[in-house]
Amino acid sequence: MIIYRKGDLLEAFEKGDVNIIAHGVNCKRVMGSGIAKQIKDKYPLVLRLYEAKFFMIDSDWDELLGNTQYIPVSTEKGIYNLFIQLNYGRDKNTRYCSYDAIDSCFYMLEASLKEHHIIGIPKIGAGLANGDWNVIEAIINSHFKDRDIYVYTLE
Repeated sequence: MIIYRKGDLLEAFEKGDVNIIAHGVNCKRVMGSGIAKQIKDKYPLVLRLYEAKFFMIDSDWDELLGNTQYIPVSTEKGIYNLFIQLNYGRDKNTRYCSYDAIDSCFYMLEASLKEHHIIGIPKIGAGLANGDWNVIEAIINSHFKDRDIYVYTLE
């Protein structure tokens, strides 16, 4: 179940309020804005392994859509890249996130996390990717019925 918290997700991660961050990324090998840019700037390993994932694929990078990538940043903390966008851009009339990909990613995320993990996310897909948060929230809640997931907002 989603629980909302006001504050900075990366700060909460540093303080240990959450020990897993999950955030949306695109399938074009670019972490150039939003929380993805903040993560790549603060945790260069996340960027290096994100980019390395593309070199491991022989065919179309679009096949990453709907998949996840876990990157440990310490023995107790890690970051999940959720491949929810084929493309990215600034057109306010274009939805860049895929609801099916979000559904797939949260299915995989929920299945892979241990009981002791405390998950923090931004409003995945609802910012620069122009998704409808009400739709995305329903998708997340369908996977996290019996488990808390914290959504951090800076508002």
